[in-house]
Amino acid sequence: MTAVTERGHRARWWRRTKPQGVPGVERPRLLSDIPWDRRLGIVIALAIGGLILGHVVRYEWAAVYYNLLETIPAVTAAWHAFLSVDWQRHLARFGVEGLYTSAVVQAVFYGIKRWPPRRPGWWTWHVKRLLLVPSDRLPNQSLWCLAVAWLWIIVWAVPLGVVITLILDVTGTGNTALTVNLAHINPFLRSDVSLANWQQPLLGFALGFIACRHVIKGTAYHTQRLVIKQTIEGRRSRQAPLLPAPGWMRLFPYLRWRYQWTAERVIQGQVRVGGNRVWKHATAQRRFHQALFLLLIWFLLALTYQGWHILTYLDWSFTAPFRLG
Repeated sequence: MTAVTERGHRARWWRRTKPQGVPGVERPRLLSDIPWDRRLGIVIALAIGGLILGHVVRYEWAAVYYNLLETIPAVTAAWHAFLSVDWQRHLARFGVEGLYTSAVVQAVFYGIKRWPPRRPGWWTWHVKRLLLVPSDRLPNQSLWCLAVAWLWIIVWAVPLGVVITLILDVTGTGNTALTVNLAHINPFLRSDVSLANWQQPLLGFALGFIACRHVIKGTAYHTQRLVIKQTIEGRRSRQAPLLPAPGWMRLFPYLRWRYQWTAERVIQGQVRVGGNRVWKHATAQRRFHQALFLLLIWFLLALTYQGWHILTYLDWSFTAPFRLG
């Protein structure tokens, strides 16, 4: 069904040619379709966006951790009794921070690299589909999988994380700060740089790429599905043209390309996004979605500020939440 484009060079025995199809209706645009100069600019822009969003998620997780485990004295005492070793408790705190930061970075860079997508295997179809584990090999997976994606990311990271924790515990290096002597590289650099505060987030960041990559890819895939579905339904409810893509999608090239591809298929009648889910009273639907979206934005902004305050001043007070200097 999809045409195969020639690569322009003979395939080696270690390099397989992939059927990428024709850009447009058959598949969304891929990064390989972009010239090298623009491709480099897109990668740099995504790196900056991933750095900013990674810090935002870091602040939000700090606020969530504080609200769940550091607000009620009885819960705090039980948590400290469950993990009495300080460095292991800090690993659970900062490791998950690095894990979610890794998930955001991968989601920002997520784009469909292979076309057509791979078929789901036995494990994906019989286990992940039933447990609502996000997978980019399940194109029609229920969007409810996004509600439990945060939990499955942790579950997928726990086995390897426990193994690494046991290794650190046996070797006695779990509470040892990682010190780097940069004077060997350049005499003008410091020779006593300690990475004690970054050792544990880096471990969680690495676990995101090693153990949770497939779950994070599925989360990014279905997050794009949700955004595109809501955008198209919102435009249809107010009789707006589906093309071109909204202006804010220029910040996320992969999402914009996929939206344009989906909108073209909707216009040509090949797919139905939403279908009968579009309410009879389209104006009420649009206002309801806008209200929910604004509430979500305000909630995330408040959570981000609280996490920034906690990481900056190492304290928080609900009675006096604002502090300057």
